[in-house]
Amino acid sequence: MSSSETSVMKIPKLPFLLFVVLCITLYISYHRWNPSTHTELKSGYGLERAPASDEIFYGIMFDAGSTGTRVHVYKFSQTSSGAPHLEHELFKAIKPGLSEYADNPDKCAPGIKELLDIALKEIPEHLRKSTPLILKATAGLRLLPEEKAQKLLDTVKNIFQSSPFLVGKESVSIMDGTDEGIFAWITVNFLTGRHC
Repeated sequence: MSSSETSVMKIPKLPFLLFVVLCITLYISYHRWNPSTHTELKSGYGLERAPASDEIFYGIMFDAGSTGTRVHVYKFSQTSSGAPHLEHELFKAIKPGLSEYADNPDKCAPGIKELLDIALKEIPEHLRKSTPLILKATAGLRLLPEEKAQKLLDTVKNIFQSSPFLVGKESVSIMDGTDEGIFAWITVNFLTGRHC
């Protein structure tokens, strides 16, 4: 099976468990990197920012796992209270995982570009430059020697930076096991209705 061959995969538990946290991360990233989405209001104590209501925005999350790389394209609306509301999620996966390219990082490019093309088709052109693009790698890259893992991350970041999307300093990174555990705990609490 070629690196960019799209295949049907079972949705692993980790992306499902990380869903809520990833949505929050994308929401925060969007507002931190794109402050123009706020309007300025005067108050007796100076300037305050108020979110625009019913705004549509997107976020792109790449989940680079050991068995494959998945892209999640999230479409959110911002309610009048300022809270994000998930309108739609597009999911696509390719095999193999990034760690398979440890000895030749450039070979991961076609698969990453294929998944980016999916996001390009989904997100309106005028919203692309304000749409955060994030890749979080898990166990597959964590198990590689640091130098090989870093070369893979650098290759992906270069591809991301040539895209029209918003790429921050920490947009491409390896999630450590502790973070995975914390995100799973937060997600379980969210899904069971016990908001922290």
